[in-house]
Amino acid sequence: MIPGMMCDERIFAPQIEGLSDSIRIIVADISGHSTVQDLAAEVLKKSPPKFHLLGHSMGGIVAMEMYAQEPNRIEKLVLMDTNHKAELEEVKAMRVPQMKAAKEGKLVDVMRDEMKPNYLDASDNRESILHTCMEMAKSMGPEVFINQSKALQTRVDQQSTLRLIAVPVKTLVMIPGMMCDERIFAPQIEGLSDSIRIIVADISGHSTVQDLAAEVLKKSPPKFHLLGHSMGGIVAMEMYAQEPNRIEKLVLMDTNHKAELEEVKAMRVPQMKAAKEGKLVDVMRDEMKPNYLDASDNRESILHTCMEMAKSMGPEVFINQSKALQTRVDQQSTLRLIAVPVLVICGSNDILCPVERHELMHSIINDSELKIINNAGHMPSLEQPKETTEVLKKWLN
Repeated sequence: MIPGMMCDERIFAPQIEGLSDSIRIIVADISGHSTVQDLAAEVLKKSPPKFHLLGHSMGGIVAMEMYAQEPNRIEKLVLMDTNHKAELEEVKAMRVPQMKAAKEGKLVDVMRDEMKPNYLDASDNRESILHTCMEMAKSMGPEVFINQSKALQTRVDQQSTLRLIAVPVKTLVMIPGMMCDERIFAPQIEGLSDSIRIIVADISGHSTVQDLAAEVLKKSPPKFHLLGHSMGGIVAMEMYAQEPNRIEKLVLMDTNHKAELEEVKAMRVPQMKAAKEGKLVDVMRDEMKPNYLDASDNRESILHTCMEMAKSMGPEVFINQSKALQTRVDQQSTLRLIAVPVLVICGSNDILCPVERHELMHSIINDSELKIINNAGHMPSLEQPKETTEVLKKWLN
């Protein structure tokens, strides 16, 4: 909250009392510089990475300049009794004798005779409010009055800034499956990027799902939508378990909420050994890729993309991710606690994570929608890219 000229937190006292139980409030100081640009930069320096912003009177002028300087940090903006235009020449001239009088020790006279009469409507509490205004001005002193007067004299018109103010763009964090990168989501990135900011997470650097989830959370914005495919969905569920209040919507695609079966754990041991011995391509070609896709005209092209992704990630990532999947925990308790909208997506012919598993997740999650993508296996994002993108676009918006 940015107060107006010669005001401090007292100008917002009723709002601070009424809002503090639901939102953290910071009252900014705009006393230390003589240009609006420097005042705005100083408030931005002392503010958190993302915040809602309210500016009253001169504070609104500073708030508009803050948006002009760093628009991506401001999530909501309140402009209260303010002015986006540059100072009129006659008002600039009027400030000169006011500053001279303040410098000569006559600040109280300036406030009483020239400024305060313009502040308030007639009301029973008018005199009490004027007294508060005078007390705030006296506590701030002539040097602040002069600084703020100079800043108002030289302020720029902010009409162009107002035209650029945009509704904050939501962020979608997309987590690819095992041995996949952003290429698995290429059609969705192309189809959704005009309406939502997309970040594709990296889950290559740790060997437990818990550490992978913590790493993605560390690199994600304060609030975001989350989509996880296959192993990415497993990481996404763990992210919700760790920090549920940061996730606004959740998409679980061709994934599995259950712990690894013992026979699958055992199967991964020779796969990791082969990968370590330089046979990653053989493992991907002979044991994993055959389970990925439904029969289709583009099957070979998608399998080629899968192989290229795996080769680019290498055996170390394969081993890390295999270990993480081996030791993952059952997330059924997490699913029961989810309190945000969830979209569960599955290819109709997914062998790795069958439809029945997704129907179970849908039945467990309170606010969920189930969408089956026909004629797709484990990778509907590439097998049926148009339908998958349209489903996501409709649901996310």
